Amino acid sequence: MNISQINILDFGIKFASILFFVIWKYYWHITEKIADREKPKSSTYPKITFLRRESTTIIGLFILLQLIGWDIFPMSDNLAVQVFGMLLVGGWYWNRNFGKKITRK
Repeated sequence: MNISQINILDFGIKFASILFFVIWKYYWHITEKIADREKPKSSTYPKITFLRRESTTIIGLFILLQLIGWDIFPMSDNLAVQVFGMLLVGGWYWNRNFGKKITRK
């Protein structure tokens, strides 16, 4: 591979990661609205749920800023590490959203 092909692949991986992140947040927003319509939230909101949601949002923001080009956590430009990270996130996303729906007998 030459340099331009690596840059295109790098851009594609970053773009796909940002797209997955946006879809994931949008999916959370839609399912929350549907759940609120079916059963309104109780007045007691557990602190752990709030902390989990906010920490996920903050971590996602750091990842998003890193993907757009800010060097918050400097890493080497190793394509293998980027592909491995993309597969790791994609596998986690797939398992989280679709893995529980498979019933085992």
